[in-house]
Amino acid sequence: MGKKIGELADVPDVDIAEAGCFKYILIEVRDLGATREQSKLVVRGDASCAYHADVLDLLQDKIDDSKLKLDCKGGGRIRVNPQTRTISVYGYSMGFGRADHEKTVEILKKNYPQWTIEITDEEY
Repeated sequence: MGKKIGELADVPDVDIAEAGCFKYILIEVRDLGATREQSKLVVRGDASCAYHADVLDLLQDKIDDSKLKLDCKGGGRIRVNPQTRTISVYGYSMGFGRADHEKTVEILKKNYPQWTIEITDEEY
């Protein structure tokens, strides 16, 4: 598979599907080698994953776990509509609980500055 990610700065803040409705998780990535433990929150979502844990496994497979540690902070669903340039964040994960959707939206807005991103609670 190639070299695994070993630096916090090399972990992209967002990696989600380009379109559709899919499960997502909010993950805290911690740098195990830093003198002061550094971390950041990242958003991951993949339309091919049936379970939120599968989304976590995708990132786990990409990192060097001797240097970085993942801690899932919860999940939900994301709907991405590239035609209207909108992203909706909602729902929860049965296994990980509800992610802090406000933090998720904050992270998404940095990566999609021209898009409308909102939290909706009408849907699961």
